[in-house]
Amino acid sequence: MSDLPDDFVPDDAYEIGEPDSLKGTFIERLAQQAKRIAELEAELEAAIISNKLKDDVIETRGAENERLREQYCDLIYQVEQKYDGESRHETAKRYICQREQSRSEGADKAALKGEQ
Repeated sequence: MSDLPDDFVPDDAYEIGEPDSLKGTFIERLAQQAKRIAELEAELEAAIISNKLKDDVIETRGAENERLREQYCDLIYQVEQKYDGESRHETAKRYICQREQSRSEGADKAALKGEQ
């Protein structure tokens, strides 16, 4: 199977001594091929730009992922001792939830004292 476009005409398809009736066809085919080459070059340039943009996005997301991973590790390793049967993540989550719950309960108690 050939990688050439269907409308490709090899250089030796027309001989110099062609009749005048075929010369117009040759020029037309040559113009069509030139147009197709220009279209393919434009598509290639667009694909190159698209791939460059994709590479930039991948690089940016990679850097962002690394930053978030470092922050997550910093947070998780603040847990010096985890609960038995829990991961550091689960223990850290438990600590945060307990703290938030106690703050919420404290605010509720303060609100009740203010009503009395």
